[in-house]
Amino acid sequence: VFLYDMSKKSLEPIELTDPFPQWMGEDQLVYLEDTTIVKESLQTSERSELVTEVNRFHASSEQLVVEIPDEEQTRFTVLDANGEEKHSWQAEHPSETMEDVEFTDDDNIIMSTNLSSDDQDGMSTMVQVIDGEAIKRYDPEVEGGLLNCSPDGGTCLVGYRMDTLIDLETGGTTQWLQLNEVEPVIETAEAITEE
Repeated sequence: VFLYDMSKKSLEPIELTDPFPQWMGEDQLVYLEDTTIVKESLQTSERSELVTEVNRFHASSEQLVVEIPDEEQTRFTVLDANGEEKHSWQAEHPSETMEDVEFTDDDNIIMSTNLSSDDQDGMSTMVQVIDGEAIKRYDPEVEGGLLNCSPDGGTCLVGYRMDTLIDLETGGTTQWLQLNEVEPVIETAEAITEE
């Protein structure tokens, strides 16, 4: 992992155990070290452990959502920048795991989850969380749960190809990008000369 300083035009290596850290604020990184989320300041190199026994997480500038395995079901928790719990809720399905998260503001989260069961493998569920309560669930029937939401959190593009638009008020989906598969045309030299 490298840090590029635009003002000094310098590139410095950063020694981390996780090759995929996430930003928290302007000068702090959060990353997984085994099953512990560590927050590290790039200015002072000060490290602090925020939470342990975590499967995965998503960070914003002021908070993060963590997935914590429980004995029977997964628990999702929103933590502030100091690791203090703000909200927590249980997954609806034992095999539900977090895939992507959009923070629309301090108290509203849109999250995609994946159900890894025999009949639902790879299909995503959208969960809208307001003030720590999972209030709405949508099954847009798309593969993959990548998200890109509008600034007001009213609509999101979802799926690995980002080709499905979901309205979070109604749960309705629209295929906004449809490509028809085209048969490849292979012409041989004989066919071309015969014409």
